[in-house]
Amino acid sequence: MTDNILLSAIFGGLLVGVSMGIVVRVGGSTGGTDIIAMIANKKTSLSVGVMVYMVDFVVLGIQASFSDMEQILYGIILTLLATVVIDKVVPDGKVSMQVMIISREYKKIQEKILQDIEAGVTLFHIQTGYSGEEQKGVMCVIPRHKLFVLKEMVCETDPFAFLTINQINEVNGQGFTRERIAYEELKKEII
Repeated sequence: MTDNILLSAIFGGLLVGVSMGIVVRVGGSTGGTDIIAMIANKKTSLSVGVMVYMVDFVVLGIQASFSDMEQILYGIILTLLATVVIDKVVPDGKVSMQVMIISREYKKIQEKILQDIEAGVTLFHIQTGYSGEEQKGVMCVIPRHKLFVLKEMVCETDPFAFLTINQINEVNGQGFTRERIAYEELKKEII
């Protein structure tokens, strides 16, 4: 589309950032440096975007020994833009998602969240507005990377389930700021 290297670096960074961000957001990987970044993100408080930048910067540093310095500078521009965009598309590791599910299959969904997703669950009594039917709703707070798996599981269990999803900026308590007690151990403590 253009012979201008600067324009190519800018638009390349934007496109790489958006596409990588979308892939990481749904829990996937491109098979590149984002694998290292995602592993490091789970072990540190740094965002995926910053980790991608650090890994790519090391690669650019190695490349500097045999490439034209101008190309390295364009690579830095591309990497910086991609990092910023990834962090906009993928919220950092501290952001969690609150999911409220209304379904007649709430018991199955509750068990699958507890056992398969390994997240805590809160049940609450509701009355539907349209039919006035008494039901139970399911609420859970999960890390962002588990959202896609949760939505797929809910849709498979009950295609008619109603979900609301909210971004939570801070979560404190069991399983988030303290080590999670196994589900069976918790049931024994309650009984």
